[in-house]
Amino acid sequence: MIPVLITTGKNAGMLSKRIARAFSLAIPESRFEARGKRSAAALIAKARKFHFSRFCTISEENGEPALLSFLSLE
Repeated sequence: MIPVLITTGKNAGMLSKRIARAFSLAIPESRFEARGKRSAAALIAKARKFHFSRFCTISEENGEPALLSFLSLE
């Protein structure tokens, strides 16, 4: 399986965080990382440092989870 670092957009709501955590439990070798005030670039650097192959972000529109984005780090 491909290791994935999963996070949310900034100021994410509870539902987006729940979905991100659920994905991290359902996808083998993945990990949820709370974004907080860190930039996406800082989290991508951390993902590369720990040898994750993919970076996944769950973003919101109008306060609801709406977009699932994947970035290949290879």
